[in-house]
Amino acid sequence: MRPVIVRAWYLNLDRDAERRDAMEATLAAAGLAFERFPALTPETAPEEILARFRRPGVLSPGEIGCFASHLAVLGRIEGAAPGWYAVFEDDVAPTEDLAAVVRALPRLPAGVEVVRLENPPKCGSLLVAAGEGARFLRPLDIPNSSAGYLVRPEGARAIRAAAREVDIAYDQFLGAIARGRVDMVIAAPAPIRHLDLVSAIDPAGARRRGPRRRYSFAGSGPAPARLLRWIGRFGPLGFARVVLATWAMRLARVKIDREGAYVVGRGRAAA
Repeated sequence: MRPVIVRAWYLNLDRDAERRDAMEATLAAAGLAFERFPALTPETAPEEILARFRRPGVLSPGEIGCFASHLAVLGRIEGAAPGWYAVFEDDVAPTEDLAAVVRALPRLPAGVEVVRLENPPKCGSLLVAAGEGARFLRPLDIPNSSAGYLVRPEGARAIRAAAREVDIAYDQFLGAIARGRVDMVIAAPAPIRHLDLVSAIDPAGARRRGPRRRYSFAGSGPAPARLLRWIGRFGPLGFARVVLATWAMRLARVKIDREGAYVVGRGRAAA
């Protein structure tokens, strides 16, 4: 029988030996079949990927390398056999909740392509599926994060197709494409945690300065068709209830919904 998670990859620079050792220990302890992907830099990334960054200087070398590494791994997944694949950055570790999430994956609707494993919603959410001690949420606005996620081959294909002419960091991009482009949910409670490790991804002072831009890649804006597709994933009643829950959260001045107080009942897509 095929495992629910067919294979896991973790992204790791060759010079980050401490992170490599920590990741391999935690992934082995979690019982995952994993493979290290040597993280890319602007000097080692394929030209096909580098051509997607349309404005040199907007992203730091580390941000370009991170984005390029994710796209390269997704390139391996998009042509793979059906199933779920895990992608981790090298500063996280699975928690005991990961096993519950894996057991609950068969409860997800067939159309879900990506399951985010980190960063609780900062708004109201729709309960898409639940069971085995895990819940899958569709927030009104999916927060940015790329530290760890599960993806199907069709999701990998959709992400790579959307990633053209980009000038935002990958964590922002992954949050933005959930609005209509890719069917993405968040696992709760979060089944990964961050490790306190120093990264060599950017030299001191090399990080991009200035405010982050919310939508900045070709075809990314809230065009009517994408907006209607996003709303349709909630169902009319589910969308209205999530909007009301988000307003209630704002009035209560809650920053992050850690306790699930602003999760509304299942919509039409729930298992």
